[in-house]
Amino acid sequence: MFFNFSLIESKNDTESSLYAYWRFRTMFFLMLAYAAFYFVRQNLSFAMPEMCESLGFSKSALGQIATIFGVIYGVGKVISGIFGDNSSARAFLAVGLFLSAAANIFMGGVSSLWLMIVIWAFNSCCQSTGAPACAKILAHWFTPKEFGVMWAIWTSSLQMGSAFIGVVIAFFLPYLGWRFAFYIPGLLSLVIAFFAFFGLRNDPKAVGLPSPEEHAKVSRRKEEDECASMSSFEILIKRVLRNKMVWAMGAANFFTYFVKMSVFYWAPMFLCEAKGSSLIFAGYQTAIFNMAGIVGAIVTGLLSDRVFHGYRGRTGFFCMIGLSVSIAALWLVPPGMPVSHALIMLSIGLFVVGPQTVVGVAAVDFSSKKAAGSATGLVGTLGYMGFSTAGVGSAYVAEHSFGWNGVFILMLVSSILGCLCFLCTWRARSSAFTTPAEPPAKSGK
Repeated sequence: MFFNFSLIESKNDTESSLYAYWRFRTMFFLMLAYAAFYFVRQNLSFAMPEMCESLGFSKSALGQIATIFGVIYGVGKVISGIFGDNSSARAFLAVGLFLSAAANIFMGGVSSLWLMIVIWAFNSCCQSTGAPACAKILAHWFTPKEFGVMWAIWTSSLQMGSAFIGVVIAFFLPYLGWRFAFYIPGLLSLVIAFFAFFGLRNDPKAVGLPSPEEHAKVSRRKEEDECASMSSFEILIKRVLRNKMVWAMGAANFFTYFVKMSVFYWAPMFLCEAKGSSLIFAGYQTAIFNMAGIVGAIVTGLLSDRVFHGYRGRTGFFCMIGLSVSIAALWLVPPGMPVSHALIMLSIGLFVVGPQTVVGVAAVDFSSKKAAGSATGLVGTLGYMGFSTAGVGSAYVAEHSFGWNGVFILMLVSSILGCLCFLCTWRARSSAFTTPAEPPAKSGK
């Protein structure tokens, strides 16, 4: 089958039927849970304009909340990745989502900037459990040659979550006020956390099935054989912290996140102030950006698996070229052209998610599935350094220096630097894609 799993409504006795059932179930609950993480993260950006108006906060003040979130979340991803590799990933995921949802409910009930900073900092700690736990579960349910596509399908859930909550908040915000931008996603995510815990399993062995490699009758990667006799600490040091290709992907993630988070946090306000959009229409334009990311993620995963045959860096390079062109277009198209702005937001959404997709896949490719959480956490940390820089840096430039023009210059420079980082990994790929007669490309260890 095209995505190598199918919807099976009831368990059959054969191994193939059970595998198809559990792989579909695993993907469904991973996507539902990770979308919920974005319900209780993306909502802040839609509440910002009304928070500025009703509470008297400046852009810089709200930028502090975003920056602190990014710093703590980034550091937390490394810590969560290490703990997640040595614990129950499904429990880690469900507890993190539950606490993040609770933090949002508290966020809606306060008006003090400092209390908001503290609550959102706690939220960032809880949010950091999501991606490493999902990466670990995915790595244990799917083989390397299909990992790019499956990772892309899972990654599309964040776009679904962002788009869904954007439309919901844009619709209800004028009637219920900004506090319900935290109450509604928080309550919904509490329920999803319970479903995720009971719906997921850490690996096939938990339900009496063989590993995906054994089931598909393919040999294990060379990287997995090398890690078989290593301790968890040795795997962390040798396969992650000393791996140049993992660090190169992390650097690319820094610049990708700078661009994405500049759009993520400031697009609604930018479209209102600089392009003449209403708040509701800006919400719909941003939703288009997020929905386009779903297509971008899946297409990128297919390209990296089946066209570039595991050379993830090449896929990321071409995505960054397209992203640079799209950012320049949004900057230069004049106000009063909402259809053009919506189409450009669609283009940005298509191209910005691609690099994020290949970064996560490559981090696991270049390390080991035993270090999937740690490798994903490391590149995620570097990505969220870009996030934190975009939070306060873009706000400062927009408010005190060069206005929105300065923000777009920063995003263009970041896109170009991201291209260069992906070029450094042009020849690197997982050994799963090599034939017996073809030596694997250097992984940069």
